[in-house]
Amino acid sequence: MAFKRFLNQTAFEKAQLLKDNLFNWQSTPGSIVHLRPNNTVAFYYLGQKALELGELGSTEEYTKLFGREAVKGVDAEGLTIQLKKGRRAVMEYVEKNKMAGQEPVQQALLAWELLRKREDFTVLDEQVQVPQEALADKGQQATRVDLLLLEKATAQLVLLSLEFASSADLDGAAMARLKAVRALPAAVKGGEAIFLKHYQQLFAQKSALGVLNTEAFDIKGISDKGLLILGQAYDAYGRLACLTPADLPDCQCALLGVVAPLKAADFQPLVNFLEKALTSPRAAYLPRKPRVNAFTRLADAHQAAWAALPKLSQPGGFDNLLNDYSKHNGLALHARAKNPRSSQTACAQALAPVFAKNETAIAGLIKALNENVSPTWGVMVSAVADCHFEVPHKPVPGQTQARVFPKADLAELTGETGRARGLDAALAVTGMKDGREVRALIGVEFKYTEAEFAACAGFTDPAYTEPGRHACLENGERGALCQLRHRAGLPAFGEFNLDNMFGKPNPLDGHEGACLFAGPVNQLYRSHYTLLRLKEHFGFDEALLLVVYDNRNTSLTTAERPSPENQPQQGPMERYRLRLAPEHKAGFAALPVQAIIAAYAAGIAKKTPPWLAKVRSRYQW
Repeated sequence: MAFKRFLNQTAFEKAQLLKDNLFNWQSTPGSIVHLRPNNTVAFYYLGQKALELGELGSTEEYTKLFGREAVKGVDAEGLTIQLKKGRRAVMEYVEKNKMAGQEPVQQALLAWELLRKREDFTVLDEQVQVPQEALADKGQQATRVDLLLLEKATAQLVLLSLEFASSADLDGAAMARLKAVRALPAAVKGGEAIFLKHYQQLFAQKSALGVLNTEAFDIKGISDKGLLILGQAYDAYGRLACLTPADLPDCQCALLGVVAPLKAADFQPLVNFLEKALTSPRAAYLPRKPRVNAFTRLADAHQAAWAALPKLSQPGGFDNLLNDYSKHNGLALHARAKNPRSSQTACAQALAPVFAKNETAIAGLIKALNENVSPTWGVMVSAVADCHFEVPHKPVPGQTQARVFPKADLAELTGETGRARGLDAALAVTGMKDGREVRALIGVEFKYTEAEFAACAGFTDPAYTEPGRHACLENGERGALCQLRHRAGLPAFGEFNLDNMFGKPNPLDGHEGACLFAGPVNQLYRSHYTLLRLKEHFGFDEALLLVVYDNRNTSLTTAERPSPENQPQQGPMERYRLRLAPEHKAGFAALPVQAIIAAYAAGIAKKTPPWLAKVRSRYQW
């Protein structure tokens, strides 16, 4: 049997000599003993493997203490001292890395509580992943079962997933994992019968070794109990309310407010919890889209294929220019190969030929802008004077602060701190509007694989109060409570600036249901506000916020996930454009990066130049 978490007879007989140690370890808070592949007995403490005794009964026996190399042999007489050392090493590691509140440690403590306060269940195994060679369905190789329990009254095996009530995954990702766990036994070679046979044998061995508190009995199938939510119902209901019945696996769930004995009576159909969530007081919550989707997986495949072609993935002339530029200006442009999903890297690669003043690329960019953006913006571009990345650049301390593009103090202009609040790129262009020549600033917000734009950090700030969060989602007096206005002190969210951008009543101070800025529109507005302040600072005549995105990334352009309080009908870019005051609508546009690359290519009459071949091979644009 490829999936083997029990011992052969020789190893089992050796383990029986250690029964006192096994029992004592299992009886200590936070500790659990597991049998593992390769005839291994593992002693876990706070979710970490404190000590491992491997290849028991063979000439290759070894002992491995936490954080140390394995040593040959197993010293049964000195095991008690070794276990103390292993426990101490784990404690020091947990304290040093501040892990006491992290999920693996909490799960380990919960597992121990379920063991110690044993009434209806016995913990048989934890952190179970079936190796690929034992699976008929290879898609299940990443599936993990948090706890495997035996329900005493029904003699059934319970595959239990643990989730915390405050976890963002509870609104969706946890349900996908739960569905995978429910399907895991059938995915094993030989099906559910082999899965049960394996655990029947493991059950018998653990009982004989004194690790479990019950005599072995015949396991009679798999229970429909599958999910344990640990935490406050108020938090859990806020997340569950964002789901629909179709999102829920057909299984039973229990909700424990504190670590307590788990009882069979605690379990109810998961759909019952959804009904309670919709009718009970609940935490204010906005669901987000999954970060990994079909397009991110496709992009990863493209990047891997590109990296495997040395001739195309070697740095070229534009890359060397970008590296020098980054160092000279104190920027943090992502390394080309180390951040395959990076929008910053994708932006630099897409605009590198314009930055390098390649005439073909500049002509192509102007063509793409005039055909796709200028009809609504009103500016016909005739030349690109400058292209910069990560704008603005912070001025050098002590130097005369002349207003020379692109150097400016972002914090002084907008109150924003951190480079991430600037623009991915900015283009200084000249052109014609209404028969007069103008200088214009185009700020670029570039999105490659992100599932959506960044939401409001004030809404999720731990320092924010629940009344404030509820005001964000409901028709409350949120202007008086807004974190970004009052705690962060951002001028963009002052009433005067909001009225200027959106008219009266603005989306924050008005009563329009959920705040427009709670979700992904937040990033669009802050980038737009930054652009307008830079336009004023550098004395440009016109400005355009241009979102450049990969048109295969449909997650970015579709409406955000709904919640009971927030039901957007448009994607964030369209939603933002529609809400802008009429005089600002023309200054916002979106353009697929594919249109820019196609415009580059349209100006090439003969052989494709290496710089275009490289960017196309990497991103498939």
